[in-house]
Amino acid sequence: MTNESQPAAKGGEQVLTVGVAQFRAALALYPAEDQEILEWLRGYLYQALGGQVQPLLQRLGVSYLDLHRVFSGRRSENYSGVIAAAAALRQRVAKDTPLVETDVTRAITDALDYARDHAAMTAIVGGTGRGKTLTAQVWAAANNHGRTHYIRMTSGARRSTLLMKLCESAGMGYGGYKGPELEQRILHNNAYTSRNVLIIDEAGHLIPKGDSSATSAIEFLRDMHDEIGCAVVLIFTDVYLEQMEQGRLNRFFGQFIGRLEKIVRIAPEPSLEEVEAAVRSFAPEAGSDLIAAAFAATSSGKGKLRTLYRDLKKADLLAKAQNHPLDVEDLKAAIAWRSGEEF
Repeated sequence: MTNESQPAAKGGEQVLTVGVAQFRAALALYPAEDQEILEWLRGYLYQALGGQVQPLLQRLGVSYLDLHRVFSGRRSENYSGVIAAAAALRQRVAKDTPLVETDVTRAITDALDYARDHAAMTAIVGGTGRGKTLTAQVWAAANNHGRTHYIRMTSGARRSTLLMKLCESAGMGYGGYKGPELEQRILHNNAYTSRNVLIIDEAGHLIPKGDSSATSAIEFLRDMHDEIGCAVVLIFTDVYLEQMEQGRLNRFFGQFIGRLEKIVRIAPEPSLEEVEAAVRSFAPEAGSDLIAAAFAATSSGKGKLRTLYRDLKKADLLAKAQNHPLDVEDLKAAIAWRSGEEF
């Protein structure tokens, strides 16, 4: 028996005592537009906040009792207040994670949209610092109607690692369960449905290393797609896709890659158009000298577009401290500061 007026304690943190099945049943009671907002809110709780309910209550400005009643289908007197607060939070999150539009971000977004609209398996492939992760995170946070689960894999990940991360993302417990039991909970507990988009970042960590031939981790993602019907988006650095296409397990992975309906391959180096868009997001009236310096910085081998954004943020702070528009000298100073060089 759960207490709807007080959150439960788990590992020193306060968590929401509403299970997946109960939440799904509650959604059916509400209008479609409210369902989307509440799906987004639950995803934000478990993905952005790691399931910690207290920070969510603070950001919403509502009581635990009201949130619990809405999530569990016991209509609260403050139902409209919870919905309005969730919609406002969703707008703030989107505003706090702006995305500079370029050919690359548009291509990544198109792949994500395709996966969502067709419940397809797709892949996004490119070198480090090319905007794959940021674009996927922004899309997942603000453009998915609560349907997306963004999961980042870590080095040395195994099938068990993937299963635990899938449970965490869906707000399901995994303690005390063996691997096959977790698989059944994920596949048959309605935590993931055909509406979901599953984004696996750093998916290359699921590829067998050394002499290992254990492909079960990445195969489970295919199982989820086949059995549940959810979309799956795999984000790789280019070296891992090369291993899949040309390595010793290429016969197996050849079949797997054949299941990918769309593969976006990002050019290794930023284009001038990408660099100019990044610069103008900080300095709308930027001159050709500033854009040229930024492009040279991304082409020097000392950094990619991700590094340029950091340099531009530092340069913007320097310019504001001196009360003048960001210029090429500010960018040079920021690069020198990062590199530990004299300027």
